[in-house]
Amino acid sequence: WLSPFIIGLTIVSLGTSAPELFINIQSALDAHTQLALWNILGSNISNILLVCGISAAIRWLQMSKIIHQNFSISLIFGILLGIISLASGWTIGIIGGIILLIASGIYMYYMLRTIRQQEVLSPDPLKHPHRLLILMIVWWLLVMILGSSMVVDNAVIIAQKIWLSERIIWLTVVAIGTSLPELITALMAVKKWEWEIGVGNIVGSNILNIGIIGWLTAILHPITFLRPNYFDLFVFLWATVLVLVLLFVGRRYKITRLQWGLFLLLYTVYIGYVVVMG
Repeated sequence: WLSPFIIGLTIVSLGTSAPELFINIQSALDAHTQLALWNILGSNISNILLVCGISAAIRWLQMSKIIHQNFSISLIFGILLGIISLASGWTIGIIGGIILLIASGIYMYYMLRTIRQQEVLSPDPLKHPHRLLILMIVWWLLVMILGSSMVVDNAVIIAQKIWLSERIIWLTVVAIGTSLPELITALMAVKKWEWEIGVGNIVGSNILNIGIIGWLTAILHPITFLRPNYFDLFVFLWATVLVLVLLFVGRRYKITRLQWGLFLLLYTVYIGYVVVMG
């Protein structure tokens, strides 16, 4: 048995980050890494401003010191992404991907040390047979592979049909769509008073999106940063900093409905800005 936050940060976040992973792999294989970058940044912004905002609208969120630490780590990963792109001439290639991989390895080592410090009890028996679980995993992988290919192809077609830029489609429709697993997981966790699973899932997904998914995308095909990408990265960093600040305002390590209502308002303003500028 592990703490709910560790479960949300590792096991649950790995599952909810699968849409971003498969979509980015398909985008890299199709040499559309700009789409992959929008997917990473758009999903991270949606996770903080939208998913947490809706979750807190149902019930206030109780944080902890380790959640605060992981939001700080998420901020560091975002800053590292920006530094790598600037240092390599607005392009993240194999070297930049290796740096992200090393950073992810250090983070994983930190998480393993944290897990070892957790008290381990005898696990509960499985509710389903092993063969059924294996079939469910295989089916899930096939659906994700097929779905990711459809998303990449059809998002571009939709943008062309309705005369919207691909950036708008990927930072709104696709980003929100790939954040739905985090949203559903967070809502279910908050409803059961399991704040740490819901919030751990969100911050864990943000770290994985930049570190692991960003590394794999850069290895498959170089990621090119454009000027608007730095604005999206800035919004993600700014939103993360705002979370860290709010954790020390009022009741410590608690974020109220009113505070996250502000986040929903800010997300609406951000989407409006993207649409208008696009």
